[in-house]
Amino acid sequence: MQSGRADLIPNLGIIEQRKAFCTFTALVETFPVSIFVRKHSKDIEGLADLMGRQVAVVRLNVAVYLLQEREGIGLQIFDDVSQALFALLSGQVDALVYPEPVLLKMARDSGITDRIKIVGEPLIEIKRAIAVGKGNPELLARLDRAVGRFVGSSEYKQIYIKWYGKPQPFLTVSRVFLVMSGLLLLIFAAMGLWRYRSVVSLNLQLVENIAGHKKVQEALKTSEERYRTMFESMNNAIAVYEVRDDEGDFIIRDMNRAAEKIEKVKREEVIGKSLLQVFRGAEDFGIVEVFKRVYKTGQPELHPASLYRDYRITGWRENKVYKLPSGEIVAIYEDVTEQKLTENAFRESKKRYHTLARISPVGIFYTNAEGRCLDVNERWCELAGLTPQEAYGEGWTRAIHPDDRERVFTEWERAAKANLPFKSGYRFQRPDGLVTLVFGQAVAEEEDSGKVYKIHWNDYRHYRA
Repeated sequence: MQSGRADLIPNLGIIEQRKAFCTFTALVETFPVSIFVRKHSKDIEGLADLMGRQVAVVRLNVAVYLLQEREGIGLQIFDDVSQALFALLSGQVDALVYPEPVLLKMARDSGITDRIKIVGEPLIEIKRAIAVGKGNPELLARLDRAVGRFVGSSEYKQIYIKWYGKPQPFLTVSRVFLVMSGLLLLIFAAMGLWRYRSVVSLNLQLVENIAGHKKVQEALKTSEERYRTMFESMNNAIAVYEVRDDEGDFIIRDMNRAAEKIEKVKREEVIGKSLLQVFRGAEDFGIVEVFKRVYKTGQPELHPASLYRDYRITGWRENKVYKLPSGEIVAIYEDVTEQKLTENAFRESKKRYHTLARISPVGIFYTNAEGRCLDVNERWCELAGLTPQEAYGEGWTRAIHPDDRERVFTEWERAAKANLPFKSGYRFQRPDGLVTLVFGQAVAEEEDSGKVYKIHWNDYRHYRA
């Protein structure tokens, strides 16, 4: 938009810096970024209370940028919001900062609204609108009218409900519970006035208490089932351990399906057994010492990708270890064996390739699309009479005979722009005057750093200038 190649940007956040190059229509949406804690947390009431706490945020979300500059807050950055919410519910972190409507919808869909709450004022209120380039008042006016008609329409409400869910009704379970509690108090007061019905009223109260207890048990069961569903559906492996203080050992208490698949075990066969009994290579792997440190300090720790090996299985694992409020240790990890094998194979392939290039009887030369030298082999240095350091960048052009340079550069530029192979015969002239007729061939190779050209030179005649 700043360069004039775009007329508008839909749904852009409104900040002062952007008003320098664009104007905004009426608001399309507004949502707060808020602090979430567990339902019964008492010691966090706002932003100031996050100092010295472990706070979950989601990678690339605005909350990362709001908190990363604040000293004293221990940020735990997760790849997605479901992992961050699990970390909050399991006690791995003290709070979670995230856009309010999105997290509330996830909580409602998962049936866990009774396990979290919002504290303090929102950290920021994000306002979004359609941005129109400066100097286009007619387009701005048309879009402004369209936004005014659309916001508040039934179509807008349907889109809002799809992404954020229906607003929570006024008569929630908790409010109904409070109203019913008030009615019960009134009934108890009436019972004091009507003594002759006291026995009947007490019996009714007993029946209601029993029914309420059953409902609570059913609600707890439902919540546990939903929690178990989230636990089992995560892609990362999760294993929970109980610490056996007297022996310094760790007992397996639970693991999800992902862990069963990676470790090739069945949960029912390993629960209750010692870590070292099931995973005999755990000490050599280094995870036992990590468990002990996390249990002692309570601080989460990353055990980087390392090779695990025992008589059953071999593979690379990367572990994140936490201590739960219950004192149990939880390891969240993934199998990175395929990635590691690919990296090792690539390194070996690259090493073999460089060895072949070094001993090749033809000159080999690497350049980027702009023609700047990246690398040369020994044979090229012999043909050009230059050292690798002298050839880097644009230094290699000195090796081309002055009468051939313009033609070679023109052919090179034409081939690079058209993404075609480069083939040409020309002369090298060394600093000592030796001229070599060469035939160069180049093809483009795609690498992580961009397009690279590899040129092979065959020499077939030498003479003195």
